[in-house]
Amino acid sequence: MRALVAAHGKEIILKGLALIMVWGLGAFAWGSLNAWHKYKNKQRLEIAILAAQPMVTDWLQAPLQPLEQIAATPEFIATLQTPLGLASPAAERALAQVTSPQADPDLFLYDAASGQTLLPLGFTPPAAEVFTALTKLPSTTAKLITAGSRTGMVYYALRLPTQPQQQVYAIRARSIRQLATAFQQTPVADEVTLQLQLPHTEGTATWHQNEPLRLQIGSAAPALVEGLASPVFPNVQLQSAFTKLPAGVAWGLRAIIILWVLCGTLLVLWPYTAGVRAVLWQRVAPWLGPLAAKLQQLWEMLANLKLPKLNLGKLAEIFKAWQTNANNPATSWSSSTATQANPVAELIAGPGTYSAADFGSGNMAVTTPASNRPKLKPLGQTAVQSIEKDLASGKPLNESEEVSPDVLKARVQRCIRQGLLELLYQPMYRNDNGAVEGNEILARLADASGPIAPGQFIPVLAALNQISSLDALVFEHTMSAHFAAGKSPPVMLSLNISGTSLEDLGYLRDVAQRGPSVLKHLMFEVRSNEVVRDPNALQLLKALQRQGGRVAVDYFGGGNAMIEASKALGIDYIKIDVMRFSSSSALKNEFNEVCALASKIGLAVVVEKIEDKEMESLARRAGATLLQGYGMGKPTPTMMTLPLSAKM
Repeated sequence: MRALVAAHGKEIILKGLALIMVWGLGAFAWGSLNAWHKYKNKQRLEIAILAAQPMVTDWLQAPLQPLEQIAATPEFIATLQTPLGLASPAAERALAQVTSPQADPDLFLYDAASGQTLLPLGFTPPAAEVFTALTKLPSTTAKLITAGSRTGMVYYALRLPTQPQQQVYAIRARSIRQLATAFQQTPVADEVTLQLQLPHTEGTATWHQNEPLRLQIGSAAPALVEGLASPVFPNVQLQSAFTKLPAGVAWGLRAIIILWVLCGTLLVLWPYTAGVRAVLWQRVAPWLGPLAAKLQQLWEMLANLKLPKLNLGKLAEIFKAWQTNANNPATSWSSSTATQANPVAELIAGPGTYSAADFGSGNMAVTTPASNRPKLKPLGQTAVQSIEKDLASGKPLNESEEVSPDVLKARVQRCIRQGLLELLYQPMYRNDNGAVEGNEILARLADASGPIAPGQFIPVLAALNQISSLDALVFEHTMSAHFAAGKSPPVMLSLNISGTSLEDLGYLRDVAQRGPSVLKHLMFEVRSNEVVRDPNALQLLKALQRQGGRVAVDYFGGGNAMIEASKALGIDYIKIDVMRFSSSSALKNEFNEVCALASKIGLAVVVEKIEDKEMESLARRAGATLLQGYGMGKPTPTMMTLPLSAKM
């Protein structure tokens, strides 16, 4: 050993120093890369916080608006400053006015100084821990406290400007289920999620964007970037984290560092690996010759194989067309028909009509140049004249003509796809003075061949499960015709919402986002047997009401129980088809009883399908609120605003 060291000592020292340098540089580069990656990740999280902050702030502060309106009402504040405080009858009446089903039934008052509470009728009071936690929060004008977990609640409290010895808060209760949609859809990068750190009756709770229907009791993970969620609530923190750390360049650089260390080590120790290399060569050499021959054959085969360029976008389009139009002669094709263009030919070497976007981590999205949402497109003059001529002749809307089912289906789909739709307006007159209260909006599809009656296109859309597309198209046309550039209609407009649209909560959320400036001019008609099918849909309908919208349900029987249930749900109008009750004395008596009960409990009645004077007289005697039907006014392409007396 001594002889070996004496003979090769200098070489061993140099080799050792070389290995230390290789491994030392590798460790330094690895550590530097980790520090850089950590800094860049933190920077991305901070950017996500800054981008989401304005939207989260607006969403988090939105439930305070009704409380701020109360605080700014001197008459309401005056009722709270009597010697009895919240126990005074005046305070009870004032609260009842602002907590009706049409206003906000989840609002109550609490005096932290005296411990008094004033709750609306039928409201379940929160646990005592909520009031205790509220008083422990920092003394600010607005406060927020959460309670529960799976059935979590968020309580918004606003200090009212009462006498100094009082500490009256207006409190609004919101379930996390009601608020979850806005939090879940707050836009961030694909790999980033948000969470809120909220004060809780048990200390602190975390509300995660990926689990918006539960509150996690306790603090969040420490490795997070924080920011202020709202200047109004300083004790609410907005935090961001990675659901998965982005790879990208960092992992590529790590691979280079590992390769540097391995190659450097092998280069330094190469002279000492002769024996190992000889043994490995003996084992591997017999396999190399046959493997090289196989690779050569494979290369030659691929070189001689001429594959056409495949347009995947066109393939997807044709596959979708086969699914929806399998029996449509306008879109089907046969390879044996020489006169028809073969769509398969368009798959090969076609132009780049489809674009792709890279979202990282191998995720690609192929998109068409135009959106799939229906586009607003004005009807041609021929179609408009055809509709007006049809209406002038007194032809009913549901009258159908003999049309080939395949041709009809193709026309209906083309109208929905291209937005070929005409709005028609049927007036609703007040029973007491004959003024126009509103217009129900009806739809008529029309293309270059003429109008398509509802009796024709409704069954087609129902079979294709596209009724919600029609509702969305009618809503878009209504917005474009009556609310563009700050306009608003002179009377209320009534829109029909189908059962499939109630199930499509995304459509209702789009409607709710229009805000009070639009919704206060609208009424939404739904079927009574569909309004309670989905609790989430019912909550969204009530959200429309809280922003000024009105809801009407069709009466399909059920007598007093149905009427009382509609009132309990906060429905504004009930619509009754008078034609169903005009054929016998017993049915007329039932009609009168239903209208009388609705009037007694404060539920407005719209009597529709009034065809003649006898039906009109029946509706007027029963005390209907609004009158509608062909006998009162036919649907027209223009909105009706003139009173009934102007038609005489």
